[in-house]
Amino acid sequence: MVHPTWGGCVSVSALPFDEGSSGLQSSTKNGITSASFLPAFPGAYALIRLARNGCLDIHPIITTYNAICLFLLTLLTRPPTWVLMHILVFLGYTQIVFVSNPRSEPPQWEYIFASFGPVIFAGYWAYQTAFKRTMEGFAKLPFELAFWQGTGYWIGVESAQIFGRLPINRLGYDALDPAGVITLTIILVFVVIVVVIQALTLRKVGLLQYYILRYVALLLAASRS
Repeated sequence: MVHPTWGGCVSVSALPFDEGSSGLQSSTKNGITSASFLPAFPGAYALIRLARNGCLDIHPIITTYNAICLFLLTLLTRPPTWVLMHILVFLGYTQIVFVSNPRSEPPQWEYIFASFGPVIFAGYWAYQTAFKRTMEGFAKLPFELAFWQGTGYWIGVESAQIFGRLPINRLGYDALDPAGVITLTIILVFVVIVVVIQALTLRKVGLLQYYILRYVALLLAASRS
């Protein structure tokens, strides 16, 4: 069996159906439940595991190693804000394009180098508008800074992998099961709490009206597009 975490290599063998066969029925095997589809299928396939070197997915190992190294680097060296930002941008970008969500194998180097420029620009903009000011609050909190950059940072980098495992990743195809309803409810409650906290913080510093006017203008522009 191909491991759900470490993966493996398989071969695909075609299994043609007879014309007029029934639709694909849902089934559960090896802890995986397939989705059912009503229309008739012209064919199917079977997966056969292959014992071959280089098939294991070492993505979790690389991610854990990078997270631990970033945590220790931030905690022990306390790099300047601009140095830390460069590290985060470069490390996060290479993690995504080579490990967590590669576009192709082997890598498309022309795409990687072409998209790195916009990533640098976005990182510079984030640094000037938010990161530099936010880091001032962590000047005397080295462990908290290391914790969020060594672990919390990877939630964003690995968001495609993390949220892809939630039971709402097929939202729009089938009705949510009880686990999906609970997950969606927790996410909505969390979002509301974050919005309320941000609104109270902006009100405290006198910027609530400033941002509300801009958000309203943005929503109106988006609704007309």
